[in-house]
Order: sequence, then structure tokens, then C-alpha cells
Amino acid sequence: MPNPEVAVGYDPSTMGANTCTIYAVCRVCNTPHSADCNDMKSFLDWYAGKGLAQDMMPGLTIAFRELLISGTCGTCFDKMFKPEEDAFPDLGGVGDGEL
Repeated sequence: MPNPEVAVGYDPSTMGANTCTIYAVCRVCNTPHSADCNDMKSFLDWYAGKGLAQDMMPGLTIAFRELLISGTCGTCFDKMFKPEEDAFPDLGGVGDGEL
């Protein structure tokens, strides 16, 4: 279901047999973005709160689905959550099957 704080919509004039163009504005940088959706029914069902974006619209990029969900575009997301080079120092075998 769309976050009510995120400007998400679609243009009815772009609707084809089962397609539409989805628009969303990043709430961090205020940049408008758009993506073509090849399954309009799934988008409208997601918009109505009937499922998760990743399940209902797998054809959209991960970055665009994140924009729909959180209102943060891929560029801003990467700036906010940029991994540090040494974020995971050698843990001495933890996580590789050794205890």
C-alpha cells in the first residue's frame, strides 16, 4: 500500500490494454520519476493495499519500488545508506558456519 506521505499516481492517458505509466516524487530531493508498468491491474491492486510492491510488481526495478514504498529515490537511498568499506571487519569465522 502506498505511503500516504509519498506522492504516487498514474496517468490515465498512458493506459494501454494492461499498461500504465506510474509517477512518484522523491520526498528527499523532490525529483519526479516515472516508470512504465506492464501490469496495470497489479499496480491498482497494490495502490488499493491488496499486497506488497515486490510481490505485485516484480517488473519494476527495486529502486522504483522503494520510491513507491518509502518516497526515497535510488540516488538518495544510496547516499543515505552507502555502505562503508570496512563496515564488516573480519569476524573471525562468525557467519561462515564456524562457531
